[in-house]
Amino acid sequence: MISVIGAGPAGSFASFNLAKQGFRVSLFEKNKRVGFPVQCTGLVTSSINRLVKLDSDIIINKVKKVRVFSDNKELFLKFKKPNFVLDRAGFDRFLADLAQSSGVRLFLNHRFLYNKSNRIVTSKGSFSFDFLVGADGPLSAVAKSNGLFTDRRFLFGLQARARLKNDNVVEFFPGVASLAWVVPEDNNVVRIGLLAESNLRHLFYDFIKSRSVKKKNILGFQAGVVPVYDPKLKAQKSNVFLVGDAAAQVKASTGGGIVQALTAARALSVSFANNLSYEKEWRKRLAWDLRLHLFLRRVLDRFRPGDWDLLLSLLNKRSCKSVLGSVDRDFPSMLLFRLLFHEPRLVYFARFLLPFQKKTF
Repeated sequence: MISVIGAGPAGSFASFNLAKQGFRVSLFEKNKRVGFPVQCTGLVTSSINRLVKLDSDIIINKVKKVRVFSDNKELFLKFKKPNFVLDRAGFDRFLADLAQSSGVRLFLNHRFLYNKSNRIVTSKGSFSFDFLVGADGPLSAVAKSNGLFTDRRFLFGLQARARLKNDNVVEFFPGVASLAWVVPEDNNVVRIGLLAESNLRHLFYDFIKSRSVKKKNILGFQAGVVPVYDPKLKAQKSNVFLVGDAAAQVKASTGGGIVQALTAARALSVSFANNLSYEKEWRKRLAWDLRLHLFLRRVLDRFRPGDWDLLLSLLNKRSCKSVLGSVDRDFPSMLLFRLLFHEPRLVYFARFLLPFQKKTF
């Protein structure tokens, strides 16, 4: 028996894949409904198609154009393949339905409290397990209960759905907080928000004001915690496993993690079915690219305003724009090398990886 905690994308997809391999799976969700509250922008690359075939009604928009802004520069890109704007609550329910259709038992309104001696205790009772999977988000109670929640760094996100006329182009503002965005649901409604380590509300309201979003046009708010990937974190201890945000399997550069969570969930089922090490399986698929995203975050955190202008100027080269529009940003290993090939001056930004040196006289 496998007990999976959390019916978000990681937990539901892990449950679905494990059930397909013939395992008995119980899926526990702390909320009364799957998919709520929404804590994600819901913008994914087309690479999600390699993992799961989405129902058309889950995709509420497709976008192929993006603008990236610095203080004085703008970069306009066209994607070779569209990005999808998902109905996030609907996406979670879709994956939970897939799991249930494969024989997974879903327990709603069951908050995980702790586990001991191969039994989990929830707010509604006690249940036995042979294996325990924590897919319960960035503040994972499963990780905490099993000594896997070591020092972690977090970003905090705040987003609004708002009425705003737009031309169906995604907009990114990497110099605002850790990252800010405007993602269109259609030509009249957007998801607008940002990630920051502190001072979140002040930065958020300054940003929406700069994009001409009035408070009266806000349709609702969404907020969440985003873990920053750390290669030292472990995702397995004996018969306990962590997947998705619970394992900080998230792109540190943007805070996105849906594709990474689904990839790790599939790696978990492969490791179970073939008696392989889960740590080795998920790292084989994700660790290199997650390290590159962390590399990018460390560089970007040290940028000054003029550095963003310089970066966008270099990337405006036609060959660089072609690379950016065609290479999957979820997996940046090929992206970075190809960009450096076309614009070697980008190596200038590697200096931000060096530790700050105190002046000596």
